[in-house]
Amino acid sequence: MTAGTASKSFDTIKRFIFNEMDIRGEIAQTDKAFRELVADHSYPRNIRKLLGEMQIAIALMTETVKFQGSIMLQLRGNGSLVYAYINSNDNQETRGLASLDGDVDGICHWSRLLGKNPVLTITIIPESGTQYQGIIDLSHDNLNECIEDYYRQSVQIETRIWIYSDPDREKAAGMLIQKLPTENTEKLNSDFTHIATLADSMTEGEILSLDSNDVLYRLFHQESVNTFPPKSISFRCVCSKAHFRESLVCMPPEELEKILEEQKKISVSCHCCGREFVYLPDEVHQIIAEARNRSK
Repeated sequence: MTAGTASKSFDTIKRFIFNEMDIRGEIAQTDKAFRELVADHSYPRNIRKLLGEMQIAIALMTETVKFQGSIMLQLRGNGSLVYAYINSNDNQETRGLASLDGDVDGICHWSRLLGKNPVLTITIIPESGTQYQGIIDLSHDNLNECIEDYYRQSVQIETRIWIYSDPDREKAAGMLIQKLPTENTEKLNSDFTHIATLADSMTEGEILSLDSNDVLYRLFHQESVNTFPPKSISFRCVCSKAHFRESLVCMPPEELEKILEEQKKISVSCHCCGREFVYLPDEVHQIIAEARNRSK
């Protein structure tokens, strides 16, 4: 691997592998995807920071799973932060949302932000096959340590993760390294400690400003590293007029008629992206007819 001025690597995730060690890795950086994630909301700084961290976390976790489908990282609490989630798929298309109940300004620690008994779950929904949900322990002080513990305890793969999120610059980035199966566990343990020590020298300023190739060169230029083509990370909401129409059809017909009488139309806004979908009277009458048929 050589240093150089590669193309801009933000909004991508890149896999890499150490040729002489049984260790793999990923480096992810978001810029536009982060901005679009929080653009239509007036989140406080600490919530934007958290969503940036979760967007990087889900990107890194998604790339470790060989599947077609969607994956969701969901945080729930009973404090000022009610819930936050980030959803992604095998194409690294992400969307997410946070719901607040009260003032969260200046609150950073898990326990104060989430209240008592918070829950962090990861849900994998493949296009075919069985859905999986795992619970991630939240006893650590930051998200990356919680996910590291999940891989160690539940997935039983030794993993190190570094995650950084700057809500002021609206950039986030992170790196993951994992052990690969091998019979020479003594060498693997030594190699993994060595690579993790090198990665610990990475600074927030470096990974939030340098190209991913430059970050990898700075950290591992004395090692033999093979990198793979990057994959784009993007913000993409799955909302549509047809999607919300299905939700309206499930409402009581009388409620739909009341809204139409008062507003002369029905408007629905997506909480994730802020898009508004308008149903005019003729469309609403069709929806009401379908709702009546379903209620029979």
